[in-house]
Amino acid sequence: MEETPQGKIIARLKAENAELKKRLFDARQRVMELEQELHDWIDKVSK
Repeated sequence: MEETPQGKIIARLKAENAELKKRLFDARQRVMELEQELHDWIDKVSK
């Protein structure tokens, strides 16, 4: 059974969505790391 053009588009969009969700998660993790570094730096400077 051949996949329909709509099916191919849906599969591609699902794959893109999964990739974007992963990239968003990674970006949020990086932001949290940078926030922690900033707080550590502020604590160090304020002493």
